[in-house]
Amino acid sequence: MKLVLCSSFGKTGQRAVESEVRYVNADKVEVFRDKNFHRINEITPMGNGQFRFDLMVEVDTKYNRQHVNAEILSMSKRIVNEVGASPACTPTRTPFTSKLRLCPNSSAASGKGQFHCDFDGNGDRVEATFDGDNVQVEVKRGGNPQAIESIFLGKKSYCDLLVDANGVQRLHYRMKRAPNSVIEEHARRYFGGSVLEFYRHLYRGNTEVLDLTKGGLVFRTLKTHAMFTLENSTLTLKF
Repeated sequence: MKLVLCSSFGKTGQRAVESEVRYVNADKVEVFRDKNFHRINEITPMGNGQFRFDLMVEVDTKYNRQHVNAEILSMSKRIVNEVGASPACTPTRTPFTSKLRLCPNSSAASGKGQFHCDFDGNGDRVEATFDGDNVQVEVKRGGNPQAIESIFLGKKSYCDLLVDANGVQRLHYRMKRAPNSVIEEHARRYFGGSVLEFYRHLYRGNTEVLDLTKGGLVFRTLKTHAMFTLENSTLTLKF
């Protein structure tokens, strides 16, 4: 049920569609314009001879379902709180609706269904031992990784330092509107390659400006579908 709620939440929470786009051949422009003159926002000629019409959507069809979205959000939080209220766990507050941080030894979510570890990978590793002509291969199970340090900056912006049963540490991080490649390049240039230290720096309230072009090419698309590469594109971070 939790998975159904999560998928329905995204669909019903979409923004209302304010406009629609139609492409019309040159020989049908006048007819289309006369029939839809009351809905036309903008007309843009295309390079292939067609015309792009930006049309308003009628008020009785552009509505969304935010009232249903609010009910789903309420139920989703209720399910998560049922897990968090269990005496067997020690939850921590996170900015997520359908996710919950539990203490490492907690089994409170095991009987609730569809609550699984969301960290990347399982920490398994393969070790090979050579003894003459014989090779022995052993798979060491890492199990579900645990976060030994977590930094929450805001919505969809966090960093976790994970450790598995084998003692191997790795980072699990995300930054809204910034690809991981940009974060890694910025950390390499200004924080000695430490992504975790970069997140700590932001957590202290400092301001950082990311150069989005350092992580790859940044494109911009015009209404005529023409594309060009941006030479300068920055993102200012302040939490």
